[in-house]
Amino acid sequence: MQQRVDEVNYVMIKLIPGDIILFQNMESWLPRTIKEFFLESKWGHVSVSWGIGYDDGNEFVVPYDWNSRVDPLHVEAIGRGTLKTGLCNYTGRRIKVLRHTDPDKSRAAAILAGQYARQGNRWYDYWTIIRYVVPYLFIRRIFRKNCGLGYQHNEKFICSEMADAAYGYSLFDDNRRFPTLPGDYEYAPDLKPVWEGIWKQ
Repeated sequence: MQQRVDEVNYVMIKLIPGDIILFQNMESWLPRTIKEFFLESKWGHVSVSWGIGYDDGNEFVVPYDWNSRVDPLHVEAIGRGTLKTGLCNYTGRRIKVLRHTDPDKSRAAAILAGQYARQGNRWYDYWTIIRYVVPYLFIRRIFRKNCGLGYQHNEKFICSEMADAAYGYSLFDDNRRFPTLPGDYEYAPDLKPVWEGIWKQ
């Protein structure tokens, strides 16, 4: 019997610290259709891979691969705040893994993302969604242009800004004068796709 592509790729993936992880929208048909219409992408969430364990006593990570039975961790900005959570929460969901071409920058991003997760004031920024993202989506969809509305490097995060901030707002040449959306990471010059498939834990 021929294996599905997802199953073949699934056993080959190796997450490293600092990988950008995109998550496909999982809403029911109508909400998902509306969301993807405005986001112009099937990706509705993004996080930064943190890995597993500790290295030399420092709060840093070792790469995750399928030989490990430990749930790999990632840092994400969600409704409860900027948190270090297990990828097991996304079992059965399609993800895409993007990797920075510079391993040192990837490592630094993982360290910074871990620091964000330990800071109590890094709550989810619902106000940014209302103030910047929603108007931006309408303007971009109607007038087909990016507008100057931006989150201005907030102390509180939405998911896409958290990943942007972990890389020092350096992933995009325009320095994000408008909100970064999850699907934008597919087009960041220094990020290369390494895997896409259904996450199975």
